[in-house]
Amino acid sequence: MGSFAVAAKIVSTVINAGVGIQKARSQRAEGKVQESEFKRAAEMEKISAVERERIRRRELNQILGTKIAEIGARGIKSEGSPAAAAKGLIEQSALDEAGTKISDLSRISQLKRAGTGARRMGKNASEGTLLKTFGSTLKQAADI
Repeated sequence: MGSFAVAAKIVSTVINAGVGIQKARSQRAEGKVQESEFKRAAEMEKISAVERERIRRRELNQILGTKIAEIGARGIKSEGSPAAAAKGLIEQSALDEAGTKISDLSRISQLKRAGTGARRMGKNASEGTLLKTFGSTLKQAADI
């Protein structure tokens, strides 16, 4: 094999190694980008959950005020007073709120886990590419 053929093989081997390394870098970067997108989505979900809770509480206060006024105006006795009726509404609201919070926290946690998983997948793909590139480069170097 002539010196030109050897030089061409060496250049080809170096180029292939460089391409493999660059591909590994891009896979890792892609995983990090996906992780940041999931984190951003989790933060947006958190903001949305706070807003939904604020609206729910405002609506509850309106309903509660209306019910108390209605019960007081009618003179209806419910376990003794309008306050007792309000207490029942508040207790039911607390149960609803607990269920909503659990659901919101679950969605936020799921998005964060998906982000961590995306980062890990990018890292694993990157490492696999580097191993494959290393093996290919060794094989090409042995053939020179």
